[in-house]
Amino acid sequence: MTKGISKIATASALMLATIGATTLRADIVNDIDSAVTAPATTDGPKVRVMNNHPDRAYVYVIGGDQLYLLGTVGNMQLKTFEVPEAWLNGAGTVQLKVFPRALEAGIGRSAFSQFGIRTRAIQVPADRLIELLLEPSLEKSDLNIVPTL
Repeated sequence: MTKGISKIATASALMLATIGATTLRADIVNDIDSAVTAPATTDGPKVRVMNNHPDRAYVYVIGGDQLYLLGTVGNMQLKTFEVPEAWLNGAGTVQLKVFPRALEAGIGRSAFSQFGIRTRAIQVPADRLIELLLEPSLEKSDLNIVPTL
């Protein structure tokens, strides 16, 4: 697992140097309650998430004023999602929001933390994918456009 993470980090660093990173913002957002889940058929860009955050991460696509749930990624897991073409914004761009899940104090059940990451709209060429390295401190997370393997 560590070897796979190292390969991702190395590939990310190389691609960052050649292509450049997109902007990532850690911010407080309040629109996570209603989300549509991904349909079985997809034809859009791929999103690979490595979750180094201690909590499960919920990965969403922003489509207009709606959030679409791509899926979840557990702690220390690597998952790849394909964004349905219907969820892409104008000009084929995709915008992501990622929220870690945190425990509510004293209740013993899970609830969403309202602190998450939001990207700008990203244009992804067909031979590339979005790679997000989610860190324990969300402000240190990194997003790159990398070649598909």
